[in-house]
Amino acid sequence: MEDLLPLPETGEMNFKLDDNSVFQVYETSESAELDTPILNIPTIREFYMDLDAVLTVSSDGPSKSFAFRRLQYLEGKFNLYILLNEYQEMADTKAVPHRDFYNVRKVDTHVHHSACMNQKHLLRFIKSKMKKCPDEVVLFRDGKHLTLREVFESINLTAYDLSIDTLDMH
Repeated sequence: MEDLLPLPETGEMNFKLDDNSVFQVYETSESAELDTPILNIPTIREFYMDLDAVLTVSSDGPSKSFAFRRLQYLEGKFNLYILLNEYQEMADTKAVPHRDFYNVRKVDTHVHHSACMNQKHLLRFIKSKMKKCPDEVVLFRDGKHLTLREVFESINLTAYDLSIDTLDMH
């Protein structure tokens, strides 16, 4: 306990576990009684509905085309900036005192591509699972556990209909 001293004093804020097993924080005991937390945390269902909306927009053809062209435009602008300001950037970098390996801002781009599935492998895996384990529970949606067969039926697909194009992978 000595590491934690001085301990904070008791404040007016309260917290309690709600029906979704999420701790909600309330400013006062009155707001706890009225069930008005400081932040409104979305339910898992709301999260998945929002995720579905984002995925729908991101898989839209015209949106993809627009985003691709915008990225090409921005890459061109960046390359022009590098072309015009390369020497100044280099001089500014070298002018920083105490410059060493540990003070450099780093981005971890370490990705194991050998551990990833390509489109063909994923398609083959899904088809084999559909043939071997169609009654395996794979999803909990709208208060129901769905098997792999029920998921395919809900999207009106069979293992035969599934192709790389229907997976919509790039």
